[in-house]
Amino acid sequence: MTFGTHAPFHLKDAKWAFKVTTFFQTMEIFRVDQKQVRRRGG
Repeated sequence: MTFGTHAPFHLKDAKWAFKVTTFFQTMEIFRVDQKQVRRRGG
């Protein structure tokens, strides 16, 4: 994938967006894990 002048965002923004997406995915998994632990009575 090439990042030229026609790209919607620069490579730096892509890295930042990837970090944010990963962060939210991790938080989502963490929330689900907490629910499962609570359900088990742990």
